[in-house]
Parts: sequence; C-alpha cells; structure tokens
Amino acid sequence: LSSHYEIRVFDTKRKSRKGFRFVGIQEAARNDVVLLCVPSSQMEPVLKRLRNHVRPGTLVMDACSLKVRPCILMEKLLPRNVEIIGTHPLFGPQSARQGIRGKTIILARVRASDAMVKETRRLLHKLGLKVREMTPEQHDRQAARSQALHTFVFKALEASGMRESELPLASRAKLLEAMDLVREDSEQLFRDMQKLNPFAAKERKKFIKLLQKIDRDLK
Repeated sequence: LSSHYEIRVFDTKRKSRKGFRFVGIQEAARNDVVLLCVPSSQMEPVLKRLRNHVRPGTLVMDACSLKVRPCILMEKLLPRNVEIIGTHPLFGPQSARQGIRGKTIILARVRASDAMVKETRRLLHKLGLKVREMTPEQHDRQAARSQALHTFVFKALEASGMRESELPLASRAKLLEAMDLVREDSEQLFRDMQKLNPFAAKERKKFIKLLQKIDRDLK
C-alpha cells in the first residue's frame, strides 16, 4: 500500500518501518480509510477507542481471518455515517513472502455504497489481488471447513512429533511445507479461529468422529 498511498500507522508496539509514519490512535482514526489489523478477540476494545474519532464518510475495513464477529462489532459500534467493508486476505507473511500479486482477498459488505465497494475493488485489483465477495456467514462457514480445520490438524501433527521422522517421503515433505505456512501464527490467532468462528466447533467434532470411525474400522 505504501507504494500507492501515504500510510499512517498506530501500533501498540511502535516499530521503525520505512514508508510508514507512526501516529496516535486518534490521528490514525481520522484518515479517509482505516484498516484494522488486529486479532479478532481485540476488535471490540479497539473499536471503542477509535469510534469517536472517525470522520463521516470514512471507510473502515478489518483484516481478520473471521468475518461474522468482526463485522457485527463494526456495524454495532461504529457511527452510522461511516462505511464498513470486512476483508480477509487469504495470505500471510509466509505465503506472501515473494509478493501478493495473484493472491486472493475476500470482501464482505457490511454497510457500504455500491460506489465505495467498486472503488475498493479497483484499489485491490491495482495491487494485483483477486477479489471475491461473500457474506460474513458464507465466509466463516467455508473458513471452518478449511482454515480452522487445517490449523487444528496441523496443531496435532506438530504435537505428534511428525518433524522428527527421518523417512524422506514426498507426502510428508508436502505436509511439512503446508504446516510451515502457519507455523509462525500466534497462539491467539489459532484460538480465535477455533473459538470465535461460530461454525468451527461443529467441523472439529465431525472430523474427530471420522478419525474415531476409521480407527474402529481398523480394529
């Protein structure tokens, strides 16, 4: 974004980063576009801190890996005169290490005009991203079957000591490669994906039952 726009950043962990200007939360909230890059579990306190400082007509977006809860909170806590679009970039520091061109981002319209959605899509296409629109519920249902379930399985494989095997199996190498994409994700992100997605627990239980059935069949 910094190659196209002036970026002002508020962060609780102030870091020096070329191309960014660090400001207080009030100044950050007064920009034309406010992008919330915070854990899903921290959305409510952050929104309460900035809601009195956003200007009428501001576009507020989030980048959470969940959409139902963050979108409900943004609609509930932000002033009626701001526009809101939920987003989920389907990439992270590991998978986008070589750049984001060709990656996909999800848009979930919460409270935004057609013109604002069109302008947002134009910006994202300008960055080289593929854009898909869906409702927050559609997103979280799909995320529960994919992202939440995958990280649940990877967590178990990591704990099982899978990396300690020395057999050079191609399938194992592919699994380790997939696990490495989320290896640096925080424990908070993992717990948020599992506990705050309203559909994740059901998918976990279905998967565990399938494992138990396979185990019974083998016996």
